[in-house]
Amino acid sequence: MEKHLYGYDDTDEYLIIYDIADNKRRYRISRIMESYGIRVQESAFEFWLSRPKYLELLSKCKKVIQAEDSIRIYILNGKASCIFSTGISESMHYDVIIS
Repeated sequence: MEKHLYGYDDTDEYLIIYDIADNKRRYRISRIMESYGIRVQESAFEFWLSRPKYLELLSKCKKVIQAEDSIRIYILNGKASCIFSTGISESMHYDVIIS
C-alpha cells in the first residue's frame, strides 16, 4: 500500500461542512469529526478515509443530526461530487466550485 501526502491508496479525501442549529448537537458533531479528520475552518473538516471508516463516520453523524441541521459531504476525487447532503431542499440548485 503506497502512502501519499495525507493518505493511502485505499483512502479517499473528503470535505465535510455543516451548519448545526443546536449548540449541544454542534459540539457532538465537531467531536466526532475531530476523531476522524482535521478541522480546516470552524464548521469544515478534511478527511482521508477508507470506505469502512467513512461509513462509520457517516453512521455516527446520522445518529446526532436533526431535520433542521445541514451536513454536506464532498469527495475530493478531482470532480468534487456532493455524495451526502441533509437539510437542503431537493429543488435547490448549487454549482460545485471545487476542482
